[in-house]
Amino acid sequence: MGNALKDQGKLEEAIEAYNKALAIKPDYAEAYNNMGNALQDQGKLEEAIEAYNKA
Repeated sequence: MGNALKDQGKLEEAIEAYNKALAIKPDYAEAYNNMGNALQDQGKLEEAIEAYNKA
């Protein structure tokens, strides 16, 4: 779901979807990586780095 939203340019909604996935499965590395990509697209580089480190 998050990737589809990101592909549509709905970055905030995509990040929310990744957070929901992580609430269910906190060790889901791909969700952290995808969230990092969305945050990077928003220019939130420090937050993106944090997400990548968690991945």
